[in-house]
Amino acid sequence: MKKLAFFIFTLYCTVSLSTLAVSTDSLMQIIKKHRYDTLSLSAYLKLLPSLESNPELYEKTAKDALTLSQFQKNESFIARFSILLAEKNEQWGEFSNAKNYYQQALDVYLKWDSLRLIANLKNNLGRISEKMSNYEKAITYYLESMKLREKLKDKKGIASSLNSLGLMYYHTENYPMALKYFYQSLSLVQEMNSEIGMATVNNNLGMLYFKKAMYDSALYFYNQSLQLLEKKSNQQGISSVYLNIANVLSKKQDSINAEKYYLKALKLKEKLNDKAGLISIYNSLAVLYQNRKQYQKAISFAIKANNIANELVNSEGQIQSNKILSEIYDNLGNYKDAYFHYTWYIRFRDSIYKIENTRYINQLQEQYQAEKREQQIQLANSKLKENELKIKQQTTYLYGAIIVIILTISLVVVVLRSNRQRKRANELLAAQNEEITKQKNIIEEKNKDILSSITYAQRIQKAILPSKALLDNYLSDSFVLYKPKDIVSGDFYWFKALDKMILFAVVDCTGHGVPGAFMSIVGYNGLNQVVNDFTKNNPGLILDLLNDTVKNALHTAEKEIRDGMDIALCSYDKENKILRFAGANNPLYLVRKKSMGLLENNDNYIEYNDLILYEIKATPQPIGEFVKQMDFVMHEITLKEHDTIYIFSDGYADQFGGQQGKKLKYKAFKQILLNNYTKPLSEQEKELDLFFEQWKNGYEQIDDVCVMGVRF
Repeated sequence: MKKLAFFIFTLYCTVSLSTLAVSTDSLMQIIKKHRYDTLSLSAYLKLLPSLESNPELYEKTAKDALTLSQFQKNESFIARFSILLAEKNEQWGEFSNAKNYYQQALDVYLKWDSLRLIANLKNNLGRISEKMSNYEKAITYYLESMKLREKLKDKKGIASSLNSLGLMYYHTENYPMALKYFYQSLSLVQEMNSEIGMATVNNNLGMLYFKKAMYDSALYFYNQSLQLLEKKSNQQGISSVYLNIANVLSKKQDSINAEKYYLKALKLKEKLNDKAGLISIYNSLAVLYQNRKQYQKAISFAIKANNIANELVNSEGQIQSNKILSEIYDNLGNYKDAYFHYTWYIRFRDSIYKIENTRYINQLQEQYQAEKREQQIQLANSKLKENELKIKQQTTYLYGAIIVIILTISLVVVVLRSNRQRKRANELLAAQNEEITKQKNIIEEKNKDILSSITYAQRIQKAILPSKALLDNYLSDSFVLYKPKDIVSGDFYWFKALDKMILFAVVDCTGHGVPGAFMSIVGYNGLNQVVNDFTKNNPGLILDLLNDTVKNALHTAEKEIRDGMDIALCSYDKENKILRFAGANNPLYLVRKKSMGLLENNDNYIEYNDLILYEIKATPQPIGEFVKQMDFVMHEITLKEHDTIYIFSDGYADQFGGQQGKKLKYKAFKQILLNNYTKPLSEQEKELDLFFEQWKNGYEQIDDVCVMGVRF
């Protein structure tokens, strides 16, 4: 009760001051007059924002307020002033001081058992450890924060933790994992419409694509971030994005515009007294002037960066500035100074154990994932009873099929035995003929029943496939060539529309006929199950989740079923005209006019007249049990006008036929697509079907066929 009453009194004092238009002098008078009660601490809180333009005075006043809070033993204000000092020291690049202040606030909240505040402060401590290049400590704090936020179902906090984990993988150069966490975080902040959150994650995505030398993609994400930050007038964020854009322009050999952005960033960083940010800008300007052979300017900026990095014990800054100075002095023939700075560069570089950090991060991440898997197992067990009825129904159906097969085999055995007996004893011929006729009628009746069941299964399978009207509504210029080998098919095509995102796929299950049809139901239900707002713009993550779902569905007590499926999965962002693709064994073909420009980072293509056909490779593994699993890779393509994509199963290219009875193969399949590109897609479907039937040339169709084409 005492603690609650004290908290209410503190809140009352703060609100009382906030309702008054109080001058700085008046606030100082209140602080002197009420030095031994909470009103003075509330006055400090009101006073500090007006001192932000004077960092030295701000820090001195905040320290006085913290000391007074400790004297009054007011833990609420001790925590608040500690956090304010921590945030400012972090902004100024005084990371060691920031860490101590955050820890002081955390000690208070740990006493109160305030999970949300503890989670936020552990995330802040992780960020500080990251900036100090202590990646082991950083990942520990981030994962502890993540666990608390998941327990609280704090979406905003979870998004922040996902972004932080993405940065850890970025720093240790595990870019696929970094991309996965960044996109998960972006999905959450978009759902909450958090503009600062979206700006932060877009900037980090830009950094990642910059590291991968995908400079146009990096500029796209940086500009997305900059628009949001300018809307919020976030000077700290704007200065960082200016620096990042300048780095991209420098890599693209646009030295003039790069210099403009560096200087714009420098002006803001100096205004904010952001020492850590100044290190990066000074080093970048040094490299720019080094490339121009303006060596004195380059040396000046590199020395500035080195001085601040030494002051802050900033390992990354020390590494870069000494490396740059070593190269410049080497260019000038000053080998003594070049050698001096090179030895310091090696010393600082070797002090960061990225390999050990990566190993430690992966270990902690595996522990965290193990805990999550345990939670998922418990949840699955709680739902086990709900699934028992479905399992019984499926078991009954399976037993029925087994009985039919056994009965058929038994009847065949009876017929064979009857034939042998007829040879041995002619006198029993008439009686046995009658028995054979009777058994034959039974077999024919059973065959009719089985055929009727399979035909009904065909209607069910067709019912779950997307209708032509649905596809035409969302993909107006498209076609699907669907040719099952038997009555039911192991190939199927899938479609789902989510807000501004359209997902579609072509799936090739193990086998064809009835076994393939059963697998297609597993795949269809699995896709519907794993696709949600968190995964809709990341086909690679969808396939990772589908892989786990299929393996769980095919797991039995005795052994693992080795069946699975190949898939080509696309996610189309209509608003930004971005296609994201991931494949399990099955690739994607993109046909583009040469006049629309080349596709970046793809050397796997063929040319035909004014067209180019690109092959976007799939991850070389199926969905399902596989010897050595890997994450499925996502490819992102910015589409141009008249771009046409094709996804397909292997049935078309593997068909035997022609004059010599050989396989068609993919080279010929690509040429067919190029030959028909100028035709509407509805005509292309007819041409593909006609060619396939002519190619068979009397040979039996060996597999199911599914080809999907979409023009944008």
